[in-house]
Amino acid sequence: MKKFIYASFAIALGLLAFSCAKYDDTELKSKVNALTDEVNTVKANQKALDAVLEVWKAGGYVQSIDNSVPGQHTITFYGENGKSVVIYDGDSFFKSVVKDADGVTFTLTDETTFTIPFAKSFKLVIETTTAAAQDGAVLEFPYTVNGKNASTVVDAFASGSYGVNVTDEKVIVNVPDPATTGKVLVWAQNGEGLFSMVKLDFTLEGKVTVVTAQDDLLTIAPGVTSFDIALVSNVDIKIDQPTESWVSVTLTRASYTCTLSLQPNTTNAPREATLIVRRMDDLSQVQSIKIVQLCSGVYVSKLWELVAPDASTSWTTKYLNAAAGCDRNVAIDGENVYIAEFAANSKNVFAIDIANTTSEAASYKTLPNGTITGTGANGINVSCARIVKKNNGDPVLVVGHLGETAETGGHRLYVYDNGLDQDPSVTQFSTWNASRFGDTFTFYGTYEKCILFTAPMNPNGIKTVPFSSGLSKRTGAWLMGSLNTGSLNPSVATGFATYYPLPDDPKRGVIVNRSFGRWHTVSTTSDPWSAEGALTLTSDRLAARWDGVNIGAGTAGYNFITFKGKRYVIYACREEGFKKGYLVVKQGETTDDWITIVNKTATVAEIEFSGNGMATGNGSGCDVAVWQKENSVLIAMDMQNVGLACYRLTAEE
Repeated sequence: MKKFIYASFAIALGLLAFSCAKYDDTELKSKVNALTDEVNTVKANQKALDAVLEVWKAGGYVQSIDNSVPGQHTITFYGENGKSVVIYDGDSFFKSVVKDADGVTFTLTDETTFTIPFAKSFKLVIETTTAAAQDGAVLEFPYTVNGKNASTVVDAFASGSYGVNVTDEKVIVNVPDPATTGKVLVWAQNGEGLFSMVKLDFTLEGKVTVVTAQDDLLTIAPGVTSFDIALVSNVDIKIDQPTESWVSVTLTRASYTCTLSLQPNTTNAPREATLIVRRMDDLSQVQSIKIVQLCSGVYVSKLWELVAPDASTSWTTKYLNAAAGCDRNVAIDGENVYIAEFAANSKNVFAIDIANTTSEAASYKTLPNGTITGTGANGINVSCARIVKKNNGDPVLVVGHLGETAETGGHRLYVYDNGLDQDPSVTQFSTWNASRFGDTFTFYGTYEKCILFTAPMNPNGIKTVPFSSGLSKRTGAWLMGSLNTGSLNPSVATGFATYYPLPDDPKRGVIVNRSFGRWHTVSTTSDPWSAEGALTLTSDRLAARWDGVNIGAGTAGYNFITFKGKRYVIYACREEGFKKGYLVVKQGETTDDWITIVNKTATVAEIEFSGNGMATGNGSGCDVAVWQKENSVLIAMDMQNVGLACYRLTAEE
């Protein structure tokens, strides 16, 4: 076929050169243009075929496929720097392209058929991560790697005198004799930029050492150039210089502060060094401290967690002396995590100090609430807590009221725009009755100009409340639009639905049903700032988790942030049956559409969050809030009755 096209093209060019002045050559030019288009199409189809075959032969994966245009397939490959191809049904090379749960099947015109599978999340999984250390014991820890490929490497570092060996199926740890406490850091890397790490802890009751540090296995970020280790000793000590050239040590004996000077780790794998601590009198070794410097990438570290102590006691009761089930939503700024007590006959709003809270105790205060009055639905005065930024970036705490009708005092927002030490201002609404307000709401915009999105308990969709003059407007009617969800199949309006608008377009976003785990991306052509009445939605199910067996229900807290040249989508979800919860972080380029990132199967972090409270079926409500502070992102995640955790996301460029 190629030869015929090129020959025809040559004849046409010859005719065109033959005395064009003697006749009208319009028709001939049209034919030449048509032939040129056909040649270009053949070349494009050949290029697409070459790209697909290259990925298939290399054992690659499909990241996503877009079939929104009939007869056209836009395919993005995993680990190929976002390489995409466009294939048309019935073209000169491809007969058909079919997507199923496992991958994409290509059928060529000569009936040759092959399949490229979808990429999966990359995660190192070790079920048991703690063990008692016994003299000379050999302990085995089976592991699996989700999303493993041919380039995946699994390795480990051990602290002190511990030994470790990694096989294709297990991590084998040799406990020293006599036994000491210790740690083993196991990591996996797939050779395409994804990294996953698990720490194993070994405990020993009653062990007394001459020298102690905060930890005998320390992890250090790749860009850190100086790091202090505080030591405690009852004898005079010294530290050997490490043999590795990228790290050196200085010991200040007066305070026994060990200062490390490091070179940034620009490699694609973690590296280790060992500090040997000795007695000065006989130079005998009393402790070794393993230093692991991480490689460049994205890291989510846990600052603290407050977890339910048992199946009958919620974390809020233990740490805040608050009612069970009051923690359906969470907010965060650079200083505090906020919980509004979602409980009958209560109006407490708690500010939990991030810097001074530990996993053993919460440092918190109850905010002034004298202006919070009236009784909402089910006797609940306050509900969802949210942070809205001012134009200058300062945070303002907003708390909802679970209002339902005029008889319960109408609908209100409580706005702490005079600071956390003053009673909140009251925004009173008078024209929206018989529609429950306050379980979960989100904002688009700033304190000075924003839109509030919230869902009533009846299946009428998502209500929009524009604040064109800002949240300082206190009373009166408002312009109310409705994002009509009646066209969604299945409907997501029944139960506790939440809409999360995209940061650059409030007409597009993610809508979820927390009770049933139904996720959709939605869009409307109407403008939420000005439209009255229903704004009909179009929607697609989110492919990334919709078809999953274990995870999907109880999903909430979609956050869209841009940080250090990347886009991140951060949210919470839980397994069916309330077994486990997860903090999920996905990453994309600044040129990626937000929904493309949402639909990614691969994650850069998927952190398990569980506790004793899960045993009784708690955790039905979950939420995530984020706040960018200096060179990191603070993340707060709560699961109803189960616990609250605070994390820090950092990224090395």
